[in-house]
Amino acid sequence: MLKTKGRGETAKVKSPGAKLNWTGECQQAFEALKRRFTEEPILQHPNTSKPFVVHCDASDCAYGAVLLQKDEKGNLRPCSYLSKKFSEAEKRWPIWEREALAILKALENWRHFLEGSGIPFEVWTDHKNLQYIRSPRKLSAKQIRWAQYFSHFNFRLKFFQGKHNVLADALSRMPQHGVNTRESEGSIFSDEQWGLAALTRAQTKKGENLVAVTTRGKVWEEELKQAYEGDGWLQSHKEQGETSEGLLFVNKKLYIPEKLRPEMLKRCHDSKGAGHLGPTKTIKLLARQCWWPGMRKDVKSYITRCELCAECKTPPGKPQGLLQSVVEPTRPWECVAMDFVGELPPSKGYRYIWTVLDLFSKQVHFVALQKLPSAEKLAELYVRHVYRLHACPERVISDRGVQFTARFWEKFLSLLGAERNLSSAFHPMTNGGVERTQQTLSQFLRIYSNHRQNDWSELLPFAEVAFNGAVHSATGRSPFQVVYGQEVAPFPKLPEWKGEGGPDGEKWSENIRAGWRDVVAALKETQKRYKLFADRKRREGEKLAEGDLIWLSTENLRLGFPSKKLAPRYIGPFKISKAINEVTYQLKLPKDLGKVHPVFHCSLLKKYKGTLDEGEL
Repeated sequence: MLKTKGRGETAKVKSPGAKLNWTGECQQAFEALKRRFTEEPILQHPNTSKPFVVHCDASDCAYGAVLLQKDEKGNLRPCSYLSKKFSEAEKRWPIWEREALAILKALENWRHFLEGSGIPFEVWTDHKNLQYIRSPRKLSAKQIRWAQYFSHFNFRLKFFQGKHNVLADALSRMPQHGVNTRESEGSIFSDEQWGLAALTRAQTKKGENLVAVTTRGKVWEEELKQAYEGDGWLQSHKEQGETSEGLLFVNKKLYIPEKLRPEMLKRCHDSKGAGHLGPTKTIKLLARQCWWPGMRKDVKSYITRCELCAECKTPPGKPQGLLQSVVEPTRPWECVAMDFVGELPPSKGYRYIWTVLDLFSKQVHFVALQKLPSAEKLAELYVRHVYRLHACPERVISDRGVQFTARFWEKFLSLLGAERNLSSAFHPMTNGGVERTQQTLSQFLRIYSNHRQNDWSELLPFAEVAFNGAVHSATGRSPFQVVYGQEVAPFPKLPEWKGEGGPDGEKWSENIRAGWRDVVAALKETQKRYKLFADRKRREGEKLAEGDLIWLSTENLRLGFPSKKLAPRYIGPFKISKAINEVTYQLKLPKDLGKVHPVFHCSLLKKYKGTLDEGEL
């Protein structure tokens, strides 16, 4: 029927399911189509004495491949086609892995032609990302299996432009594979319904506000005239204005009665033409057209309560929350902080570094690990590397890694008599001592590691000695001197002055304790200096208390918006269920936010100033 091009009987069929009068002309067209689809120029028989060419391509949801050979004229002719949809797991693979999978499946499908052939063949692909495979890297078990399978074949990769890869590209985008489907565009919900389903309560009012502020021409003028009748200010100050066509003007600007001022504020702030701008620009926009007493105060109050502005705008200026001291230890290894560094290039089978820091003496231990440990393994490592040297701490500070939040780790610390302190969500500065130590460690390894970066595990003992033997800026002493009462030489010492005698046991102990008192005073002085410096870049912020409603920053949250740049800057409001300290608060979060820890630093919070009552949450 395609051959008739809509002529004759086929042109009379106007709708699906209509009756077709099958004539001789229709039969001839049908036979011609069958002949065209089966004759040799479409598919030719493979010839194992000639080299093959394989075209491969992968889309977001399927892969396609074509087996080709050259004919007598030197033109490539297809011998076989392959097309298959990716599984849900395969769709999440990176693009270069999907392209490599298309090659793998093509070789598997035509293995009986390609494997063991004495004639090399070519694999053509249009994706340069496969160049990624060429550079050396850590291979997963899956990629190792692929490499072993590819080694069975004698082929060469060739890259060519995608516009020339029409056969494989078409097979990877078959309609039944759902290439053209879009998950959140043009589906069963309208654009407005998608917005209401995805956004917060404040943004659902956006449509209502936009409708409310549309210009109504003569209707607006009639409302103004009616509102003048009961306006209090107008009754006592009518002589200050001038009337024109029934409307009152003060200093040649239209006077807005009290009843219609909220409507005017919506018009000059909420509408698309106004743009939800700040107080200064909104006041100037209003002042060009109208006036009423106390307009500046009303504008500032209205914008302060605007929930869309609160959600979508970040407060200008310095982040709030002044620097607070985490702990104030009085002896070595009383308070311990820890964290992990990695993943690093393999070195003797190790990929991670466990950093354990004493917050009093600043002494540190670096432990190389093959992988991130479980809570049980972490407890074993602590006994082996820390407990045997320094016994039980009173407090252990860490981030919110799965090892540190596990119940086993909490139980282990309780058996040691130690208190577990976890940092607040998305605020690594709580564990700033370890973070700074890891920067110094990274600098050391960067300087001394070889070009292949595979010897860093051998450098950790030297890094530990160098760090513990250096004078720390916070204490004015080296960690070795604070803990052991004497300096430890990292290399042979130069000759020293030999005094008479040496300190006895009691004097030795007293000297160490006197040194600890000096360290306590030095730490306090250093904390004051750090706080003075850090607070220059911070502000105290608003006072928050239990029961207050606040906005929560979306900086570290995954909300499912197509673009984070266009997503709201804050969500909420949420209620503060507990004040942990002056800068840390626990929130009452909804379940749909997932496993987000409810304790946040005040720099991620903003006080709610709208009109929402507690009962509306």
